[in-house]
Amino acid sequence: EKIAAEQQGLENERIAQEKAEQEKQQKEEEEARAMVQAKYEAAKAAELRRLEQERIDRDRKLAEAQVLLDKERLEKERASAAAAKKIKEEEDRKAAEQAATQVTATETTTTKQPSRPTEEPVFTVENVENMVAPLKATDATTTATTLYDILNCPPSATRSELKRAYLTLAKETHPDALLQAGIQNDEIVPDKFVEISQAWKILGDTTSRRRYDREIAAKGVSSKAGSIFENWVMGAAKKMDEALSKAEDTLEN
Repeated sequence: EKIAAEQQGLENERIAQEKAEQEKQQKEEEEARAMVQAKYEAAKAAELRRLEQERIDRDRKLAEAQVLLDKERLEKERASAAAAKKIKEEEDRKAAEQAATQVTATETTTTKQPSRPTEEPVFTVENVENMVAPLKATDATTTATTLYDILNCPPSATRSELKRAYLTLAKETHPDALLQAGIQNDEIVPDKFVEISQAWKILGDTTSRRRYDREIAAKGVSSKAGSIFENWVMGAAKKMDEALSKAEDTLEN
């Protein structure tokens, strides 16, 4: 019995030792699996971080490329707008020069520039009437009441306002502008262009404008006082204009 008890004790110790070894082996296997799982999770997280960084870099590069494309597009649009503006300004300048050339040619063919007299003029009823006759003829041939009406300006308008109105109307009624607009064989509009040019010729010059304003004032007075008083007013106005012209020449010299 003693021997049997010892054998049973040894057997129990062996079984306990085997059980301990199995538990130890199982624990080591679990630790190994946990380590492998941890390494897998770490590698997976690293890969996800790498992919996310690549996506961020790709989005950033796309955004930078889009910014560059937008900048190039804006620069092209600005360049196109500047070129179009330059072309428009050049066309306007050429049209204004052409209109001015046409006006100069018309003035040269239709009228003759007066020359300053070398001697002091003597004013009489007859020669004053001859002086203002061209103005009267011009006013009689126009369809408007006064030269100011032809330029669509009030008598109080400044020279800059008259010039602006003249250039606008000249562009609208110039024969070349009419051809570009498709208007042909219209005899009324070219006559209107000549009419506008003659109105600017008189109102654009300070001396001739003062003389014309005096004529309008004299016409208003002559309706009550008679033509002799009109001639007297026109003679006085002419003499005043000559004096003012000499004063202006003296100041310029």
